[in-house]
Amino acid sequence: MAGAGNIATKLGGLGTEAVTSLRNSDTAKLAAAGIALMGLARNLDTPTGPDFSAFGTSLYFPNDLGSDKYPYYISFSFRKYERRSIYDRVFLKDTGMIRLPIPNQLVDNNNVDYSIADQSLIFGAGVENALKETKAISDWSTGQVEQIAQKIGNAAAGLGAGALVGLGTNNQTLQLAGLVQNPFLTVMFKSPTFKRHQFSWTLNPANPEESETMRSIINKFKYHQLPDIVFGAAAGTLLTYPDICLVGLYPSSRYLYDFKPCVIESMTVDYSSDGQPAFFGMTDAPVTAKIILNLLEIEYWTKNDILNPEYKL
Repeated sequence: MAGAGNIATKLGGLGTEAVTSLRNSDTAKLAAAGIALMGLARNLDTPTGPDFSAFGTSLYFPNDLGSDKYPYYISFSFRKYERRSIYDRVFLKDTGMIRLPIPNQLVDNNNVDYSIADQSLIFGAGVENALKETKAISDWSTGQVEQIAQKIGNAAAGLGAGALVGLGTNNQTLQLAGLVQNPFLTVMFKSPTFKRHQFSWTLNPANPEESETMRSIINKFKYHQLPDIVFGAAAGTLLTYPDICLVGLYPSSRYLYDFKPCVIESMTVDYSSDGQPAFFGMTDAPVTAKIILNLLEIEYWTKNDILNPEYKL
């Protein structure tokens, strides 16, 4: 260490000519120090810590999960989202798995997005008048649609612009008579929605080994939830995509439900689920931890998914 300090002092106080005149032994020490510093700089870009080696492996809690005592469980397989070029198919690289007991709740939420809109008075009145002479809208042909559009236009024109303006300006008068303009409300389908899932567990380690497993599982969820900084030419201006999560229920999901690929939206860990934090005296590990995990699916569900033979009806 003293030699390295002397070398640093020489570098700070000497010019180029003085550096070239250093003894060969000092030059060797400088080269060794430079290589060490370069190695240190590379290591700064690499995640460190005792759990890093477990991020690409499979973890399960408790230790006897999958046995006759705990035959039912949920798995979270993580995949790295990668695409070599815009012409290549997306592929998912395996980055490990977490297996936990069936969570405290299993709720299959299915939603689609609708909006409620009011039509203009002219359009609404025209549609109502035209529909008097037609069958169900779902049975219209292309030619019938054109005919209906023409009828709507004629019906709207027949109402008279002056009468419509009068209705608009005298709406307060109508309300005095106990009347109000019909807003011609309609429900408009917009799109399916991405399903969300929330799971929670209360983990109580039974031994130091399970305490370490619990710690690794929490860190692994965090690791796959987060992006990373792209180093190199991008100079830290880009982020990588967080990992994709594939969820499965075991030993069978036939009578439950399936999942599309997900991302982790949020995770909460409460170390005071018993009222206040408590720790094991020998290891200082927490006695309990409540994990709440929120997932967002990244693909729509459609009729074809339900008709797929792989979907258990």
